[in-house]
Amino acid sequence: MSQDADEAFEFSPLIDAGVVVALAHVRGGGELGSAWHRSGQFPLKFNAVTDLEECAQILVDSGWIDSRMLGSSSGSAGSAVALSAVNRGIWRPCGCVCCSPFVNIAQSLRRDYDPVSRSDFIEFGNPEDGLYSRRKIRAILPTSGAHSIDYPDILVTTGGCDSRISNIDVAFWIFKMTIFSHRHVWLPHLSNGGHGTRDFASAISFWKYCFSSARS
Repeated sequence: MSQDADEAFEFSPLIDAGVVVALAHVRGGGELGSAWHRSGQFPLKFNAVTDLEECAQILVDSGWIDSRMLGSSSGSAGSAVALSAVNRGIWRPCGCVCCSPFVNIAQSLRRDYDPVSRSDFIEFGNPEDGLYSRRKIRAILPTSGAHSIDYPDILVTTGGCDSRISNIDVAFWIFKMTIFSHRHVWLPHLSNGGHGTRDFASAISFWKYCFSSARS
């Protein structure tokens, strides 16, 4: 889905507080045309990760953002991109907000009962198509890519009524984060929330903590 800047209303409290908010289009939609979007689909999905890294670097090089206070906010499949970038260690945001994150792509794509998994084949590939497909999927898999690096603080919002991702997968990924990272993982869980549910109060508190820590 193409994303318009007007949809960033959720960041209004941060903007009012003087925080710079930038939307990074990483080929998840058609903002720059269908050919541009297709070059971020399987088997070229990893282009989305390098897109995000380049967007972050442009913000720093242009002087808009202090590199120590660069944060990341994403959701669903976008969180797979953001967390894969963090795993690579080329950039480390001071904090990451992930809403209903798609963290175990390979497992999700194998779930026959999940209709969304079938529609995601065109974006991520089909793990049943062979070793080539599995390698491409694994390259953008936050769970398998986790390792011992200096991770940022992370806020993960989950919903008890989410039919599009498995909260068990999210819990397993968080468990791996507690092994590899010495930083905090915040987990607001909204029992009645569905896919894409956000906890704005927790997010504001999280960013206050991250920016305060970055300054010190």
